[in-house]
Amino acid sequence: RFGSWNGDAAGFWFYIATLVIHGVEVMWVPSHDKKPSWTPALDWNLSAQDCRKLNELADHAAAQISDSKREEFLLAKKNLTDAHAWASCAFLRQWKATRPFHERVTALQKAKHRFPLPT
Repeated sequence: RFGSWNGDAAGFWFYIATLVIHGVEVMWVPSHDKKPSWTPALDWNLSAQDCRKLNELADHAAAQISDSKREEFLLAKKNLTDAHAWASCAFLRQWKATRPFHERVTALQKAKHRFPLPT
């Protein structure tokens, strides 16, 4: 488990760091005026205010990219939900249709092993 957004995300950021180009430094920056006493841990020669501004710009850029894919994502999500519902329904119908046969075969097998016929 790499961590989560709901608490300590050190594992998540470690994973992100493995994805970036060699020499790039990754640092968490609090968003939207959270943690007012936060200061950059790395020596980037940037103030906390500069880091927060860059973080805000990155958030806006990410939102623009993700917003342009929103409809595509919602359609994919609906298709996946529909496929799951169809598969569940198909499985239940098949199970209900074959259940009597399965129970009969199981009963015959149990009877056969309980009372073996002479050969």
